[in-house]
Amino acid sequence: MKSRSKSNKKTLFIIFGPLFVVAAAAVGGGYWFFKYKAPRLLDEEKAAYAQGLKEGASMTEQACYERAVRVLKSPEGQSVFGNVRSSEAFKGCLQSSQPQKTFCEAVPREEDVMAAIAWQLETCASFDVDERYCRPTVTALRKYCASPARAAKLRAAGGAAPTPVGVGAGK
Repeated sequence: MKSRSKSNKKTLFIIFGPLFVVAAAAVGGGYWFFKYKAPRLLDEEKAAYAQGLKEGASMTEQACYERAVRVLKSPEGQSVFGNVRSSEAFKGCLQSSQPQKTFCEAVPREEDVMAAIAWQLETCASFDVDERYCRPTVTALRKYCASPARAAKLRAAGGAAPTPVGVGAGK
């Protein structure tokens, strides 16, 4: 009976030992990331957004979009931190850009989930980039197009806020 008890303990150790090591590594890695890397990432996000705001003031929505796509296709856009920076810069650029009445026409409504997913996949495929890197930029575009801030910019510019419909790349 004792050998069976030892065998069970050994089996449990073999099963749970590696799981404990992986869990400890994940906790330690998470602590390290949030202590040393996350503050820098947040600072870079804020700086990228501010830079986007500054540059967008002299650009149209379409110019912001085209620049975001160029960055997305570059090596910077294909890295996690670079992608975060470029997505934030795109958000800032759109916020301060000059509105164009037809810019968001092809972007599906926020509440039309299935059309939004199909549009996102189609748009990312047209960029020929990994969808996980494309998603933040496309999501930022969709949220911007549905935002009250964009509608207010259009009204202030003398154009009526159009209702986004359809599936395709927002131009």
